[in-house]
Amino acid sequence: MNRNLLKLMALHSRFLRAHSLLPALAGSTRALPPAIVQLELTHRCNLNCPMCYQSRNAGAAGELDAAAWKRLIDSLPRWSLLTLTGGDPFVRPDFSEILAYALRRHRCNILTNGELMTREQISAMVAGGLALIGVSLDGLPDTHDAIRRKRGLFERVRENLALLREEKRRKNSRLPLLDIKTVILPENAGQLRDIQSLAGELGADYWSLSLPKVSRFQFSNLYRDDHEEVLRSGPEKTCLALGAEQQAELLGQLAAVSSAASGPVVRFYPYNMLSPGAVSAHLADSLSPSDFQPCRIPWSFACVSPKGDVFPCLACRMGNAADTPFKEIWNGEKFRKFRARLSKRTLDKCCLGCCYSVYKA
Repeated sequence: MNRNLLKLMALHSRFLRAHSLLPALAGSTRALPPAIVQLELTHRCNLNCPMCYQSRNAGAAGELDAAAWKRLIDSLPRWSLLTLTGGDPFVRPDFSEILAYALRRHRCNILTNGELMTREQISAMVAGGLALIGVSLDGLPDTHDAIRRKRGLFERVRENLALLREEKRRKNSRLPLLDIKTVILPENAGQLRDIQSLAGELGADYWSLSLPKVSRFQFSNLYRDDHEEVLRSGPEKTCLALGAEQQAELLGQLAAVSSAASGPVVRFYPYNMLSPGAVSAHLADSLSPSDFQPCRIPWSFACVSPKGDVFPCLACRMGNAADTPFKEIWNGEKFRKFRARLSKRTLDKCCLGCCYSVYKA
């Protein structure tokens, strides 16, 4: 594994912890300007994956236009990292315009399923210094196409990633880094080691493995003004329902993944859960808030919905950035009350399984 990438990942994690921990330890519900802002440019997508919540609210009605997104981008601290996502951001006809504007002002990441990006957009991403692109890949070719419900999808993604490698070589650039993202599902539980090897063949710098969410309010479009409704909600049963034989196979695959001597840097979400005991507890729905470290992410991170609603990791509406300056929302009364709730506890049950949560390994 690339030691420089491991160092970069460790440095990024330390920075996020320090950025969020300083005001939290001081007992302040106010936060420093956000380190990361996730811009959900649309809920629309070219796919219809069964594990995804976005299709419930996938119309274009009410989406901020390019001019509104530019105004919002201008209002954010210049050193904040922007993650541009959806739905799939490439669905928007004006995405190239928004991306070019964002890249001139911020370090940026993109999250996508990888099908729709064009050669011109790939060239612009490399030329503009995009930091990282995360591309979903949930199995070997037939498995990925079946999970994503689109025949031929895998090959189109492979072709686009080949174009990305070619453009990076042509411009002699290491950026954007490539992060292949895989959600562990019953359909791919026996393929993880093969997917890891495939990610390396595709030129991935990182391979991010995630357990399925167990709360419908985590990074969801079920926005609520009643925050207590969200915070009182409990985890739901994981969609990773495996029989004893398949569970044993999954644990064996994870052991092989963690011991691999080469290939992309492996990242596992939730953090510190790449172990048989932790994954077995997840599968048995036996994890509790006390198994996780206190969370400080809302001191460093915010999301903005396609309509401008600002929310933290959970779908608690804090205000609308099209109506109110972002900085007023970020340290406004609603956000501060939300942080106060977290600052007095470990995790709430609705936070179990969140990709930002940190397991007490």
